[in-house]
Amino acid sequence: MIGAAVAEPVLVRRLPFGRMDLVLLVVVAWALLRGPEAGAAVGLVGGLLQDLLSGHALGLEAGPKILVGFLCGILRDVVQPVSAGIPALTALGATLVSTLASWGVRALVGWPVGGERPWEVLLLACSHGAVAPVVYWAVREGSGVGRMGRAASR
Repeated sequence: MIGAAVAEPVLVRRLPFGRMDLVLLVVVAWALLRGPEAGAAVGLVGGLLQDLLSGHALGLEAGPKILVGFLCGILRDVVQPVSAGIPALTALGATLVSTLASWGVRALVGWPVGGERPWEVLLLACSHGAVAPVVYWAVREGSGVGRMGRAASR
């Protein structure tokens, strides 16, 4: 998680094709592997790390990441991600939910809302969907869940 939070502003933001939220992808992968409580906890940690590294108010990234982690963890109980399509579609949806939740948090604290154009959000969601299977695999292998999936994480 720390690696994703640090790599995002240092490496990913410099890419020519736009921004990517590595922390969101790690939260999605962890929630799909470990469930709603663990997903929300990792969302809190990752969101707070992003808040601390970005220099803005604490909670602007943490709130949406907690919500996404919890919702993706609930999805884990419904479907088992045995193919690359599940993490990809989940990341696509999580990007949209995170963006809407971020706009809601910003509106609550009086910050400008909706600086992104709709097509930019959709492009970001599609890029997250394309990268999510790789991040899911990396988190799965790194967390020790391995190929046993749900059985090993309970």
